[in-house]
Amino acid sequence: MKIGIFQDVHANLPAFKKAMETFRAEGCVKIYHVGDLIGIGPHPKEVFDLGIAIPDLELIMGNHDYWYAFGLPNPIPTYMSADELAHQQWVHTQIGEERRGLAQTWKWLSELVLPNGNKIVFTHYGT
Repeated sequence: MKIGIFQDVHANLPAFKKAMETFRAEGCVKIYHVGDLIGIGPHPKEVFDLGIAIPDLELIMGNHDYWYAFGLPNPIPTYMSADELAHQQWVHTQIGEERRGLAQTWKWLSELVLPNGNKIVFTHYGT
């Protein structure tokens, strides 16, 4: 059984499409994106919509995904510059409010039990 694993697409639509094309060419039966599907890049809405439309793609919550789904940190952390804050707000506007509930359903981790009984745990980063 082949599985595809990738992360940090960050709203890069050409990279997302190429990764999916590669996983398909390799015959992956299940694909995991382990966080940060959106945020930073230029195509947040398009990447979000494509991601939720792929039935065998499991989306794991990343910090940028979380900020869209549940809102930006309050107070804004000192590590987040004014430019990053403005960009995050733009990302959220591009995706729109109507998709927020879908993002809220993404898991923090997912487990896959292999035929031999071993288990793989997928998560964006340790907490």
